[in-house]
Amino acid sequence: MTLAADNAPAPRRRKARAKLYPVHRVRDRFAMMLGVPALLVLGVFFLVPIGGLIATSFQGPTTFASYERFMASRAAITILTNTVLVAAAVTAICAVIAVPFALAVRALPPLAGRIVLLAAVLPLWISSLVRTYAWLYMLSREGVLNAGLVGSGIVAEPLALLFNWGAVTVGMVHVLLPYMILPVHNAVRAIPTELIRAAQSLGAGPARVFATVVLPLIGRGVATGALIVFVIALGFYITPLMLGGRTNVMLAVYVDTIVNVTLNWPNAAAAAVILVLLVTALLAAGALIARLRPVAKL
Repeated sequence: MTLAADNAPAPRRRKARAKLYPVHRVRDRFAMMLGVPALLVLGVFFLVPIGGLIATSFQGPTTFASYERFMASRAAITILTNTVLVAAAVTAICAVIAVPFALAVRALPPLAGRIVLLAAVLPLWISSLVRTYAWLYMLSREGVLNAGLVGSGIVAEPLALLFNWGAVTVGMVHVLLPYMILPVHNAVRAIPTELIRAAQSLGAGPARVFATVVLPLIGRGVATGALIVFVIALGFYITPLMLGGRTNVMLAVYVDTIVNVTLNWPNAAAAAVILVLLVTALLAAGALIARLRPVAKL
């Protein structure tokens, strides 16, 4: 029976082996059962709250009253636009810093590279609130930066470095940079050294090697880091609240203001749902990008 199954065509052979080894079916069912707790946790702690949020957003005089009010508000649209622009700027700055950093770490000896990488991701172990307070102290009128500028004679009086989009961007880059460094570093480390040497032996200079070999191969790593940073930046709350002040508001701060000041839960829920939809669209785009295969062209 075994010889007959081995000499049979591929579909028939698979069926014969499935009959001979029913343990595979048991293993598959057991694997499916292991996924049930994860699905329950996902449903209870994710789907149910999101469903409640969506249901709350439809409460009001009419079904879409909260969404219509959000879209009709010039302030709300400005806040949404600023949120997207700041998140995009933070993502771009993180990518510009992370790529040369990862290439420099690759060029270091293994031990030195590990130490430098550890120093780069060390801020992840420190609360973002503490790091934001540090920037609040550094950028204040009596802070370290203004004291250095005034003491060196570069400026005559302290500069207004706080409560603007520049301060918000700097603080967010500091917090989110490790999330970009890690995937980019993994992508850079996976580049075969022989491929770079082959490009150099064919006469390609450093810029050409980077543009035609390195960049295509680390594209997925950069895209992954950019997606993580951008999605987190969209919902950032502490840093914009402390460094942006009352005039530079992002969407998470706006939702908090609606809930705690106006006590209008449907409006706050509608703004939160819009943010969730935006994040979902970005994750879907990231899933499509992840299917692309990098191709190096010499």
